[in-house]
Amino acid sequence: MNEDYPQQNTTYLRRPVRRSEEPQKEKKDRIKIWVGAAMVVFAFCVDLVEMLLEWLGIGILGLSTIISVCASLVFWIWFKMCSVEFVGSPKKFITSLSTSSLEMIPGLDSLFGFVWTAGIIALVVMVRAEDKGGALGKIAGATQGKLAH
Repeated sequence: MNEDYPQQNTTYLRRPVRRSEEPQKEKKDRIKIWVGAAMVVFAFCVDLVEMLLEWLGIGILGLSTIISVCASLVFWIWFKMCSVEFVGSPKKFITSLSTSSLEMIPGLDSLFGFVWTAGIIALVVMVRAEDKGGALGKIAGATQGKLAH
């Protein structure tokens, strides 16, 4: 080092960081309450349209099947946008598969009533229970083969 130049003191002021004892739990809320309500209302409207078409006799010709396929695609995209995976959970997969299958068979969807509405309510409740945690979240997680913390 050259002795001719004095060394500069490069001390920087830092804001003290407060460390917490426990790591913050990240609150997951994949399906917000208003999004779940919108899904249920949309499912109810799809059920009403399909039921009306069945009663008029048009749905038996295959129009309700086309509506069911489109509704399945819409709900699949909607749940994907909310970061909900169906493949990892057998319970959610069976619920969505049985709902879609029952609705795609002409005439059968009007016998069981509001299948889309019941299926979407069940899926929204399952996802919200997983996200909530607690006893209900642990039960929902245990049915999927993993323990919710």
